[in-house]
Amino acid sequence: RARVNKRLDGIEKDSKYSVDNLVIKEVPVNTSVQKNINEQHIVLFEGKSYSIDFIKRIAHNASIDSLTIELTGSDKFHRDLFNLSKDFKARRVNLVFKNDQLANEMIVDSFILDLTRSHKELSINRCGNITAEGLQKLYKIFNEESTEAIRFSAERMPGPFFDSFIRFIGVSVRDGEFYSERDIELFGKFSLDCNLASSHFFDGNIEIGFQTNYSVNDRRFWMILHKTRESLESAKRIEGFERINVNRL
Repeated sequence: RARVNKRLDGIEKDSKYSVDNLVIKEVPVNTSVQKNINEQHIVLFEGKSYSIDFIKRIAHNASIDSLTIELTGSDKFHRDLFNLSKDFKARRVNLVFKNDQLANEMIVDSFILDLTRSHKELSINRCGNITAEGLQKLYKIFNEESTEAIRFSAERMPGPFFDSFIRFIGVSVRDGEFYSERDIELFGKFSLDCNLASSHFFDGNIEIGFQTNYSVNDRRFWMILHKTRESLESAKRIEGFERINVNRL
């Protein structure tokens, strides 16, 4: 029996399969998780101990279109699992940190840059300790198209990042007017009902966006590499966009 189990274990280790949407989520004990019909779930319960090995096996064997990891804890298992997100063969990765301490510890420039080397789309619900310099490095990588990623977004972005980043791409603001020596296009979108305002800068085929939710004083940042002319032009025709003049210096 031991030999049979070992053989079956070996077959499982080597089996390859595809998953459209995988959600790894940590919840309180006795909580029921609402599942969408097109999602596969791995439910972890708070306060329970788990081995990272079975998730490593999934990372090794599965090809995943969209992966979401949402954790509340901050022990070694949680650190290992978030770090393991780099090894998943997933097109899109969405990381949800529910623990501020762990977010600030893990979400640093090198963590983000590593993830964008292996996934096309990356979203994170906090900015942690990402620096303006780290975002500038990411912009350079996008500009050189030397990364796997085509989309990055992060929430809870500090306000000063807006000023430092647009200066980095060659845009300055004086008396409410935008200026640049480069060919930068700018669009704004405003929603009074939702207290939302967003700015969309287009630098060649890269879109850089900042959205402020004034109701909760939250800021979101994103960067998109448009691979085709059609994608780029479509992004500029979003309903509600208003072109904002950028004065050439």
